[in-house]
Amino acid sequence: MSQESKKPRIFVTGHTRGIGKAIFDLYKSKDYLCYGVSKSEGLDVDKDCDAIVQQMANFKYIVLNAYAKDSQLRMLKSIIDLYKNDEKHVAVITSTSGTQVGMDSSLKQQEYNWYCKNKKELIEFCKIIELVASCLSIARNQRIIFGYLWN
Repeated sequence: MSQESKKPRIFVTGHTRGIGKAIFDLYKSKDYLCYGVSKSEGLDVDKDCDAIVQQMANFKYIVLNAYAKDSQLRMLKSIIDLYKNDEKHVAVITSTSGTQVGMDSSLKQQEYNWYCKNKKELIEFCKIIELVASCLSIARNQRIIFGYLWN
């Protein structure tokens, strides 16, 4: 087995800017094998969602950072479905948009409203998954470890 194949592996969506880049660079400096996808490098998390999730098969750590429509929620649901028997540590990076904390009543733009709707659905799903994962880990060894962070 090569040294490369022994390294912990992390997959990051939206790894070329902002939080995604910081996460990618941090784990690269810790000698993880890092793989990222981003629109600037030719993959669109909305249009290529299914293909991207398939690429996550050999990664223990997954960071869903990139946002496009409801792609984070679709990816999360696919990961849970496809990899339920694999050990995965999934982190979802989101925002408080779509919650009371993040609401800005002065903004009425359709795009912002759509963004808030998608983020609200994602946050609600994350809370359900967190609760279910917590209950399941008490009952048996849970294979998917889940967490989310909003900025």
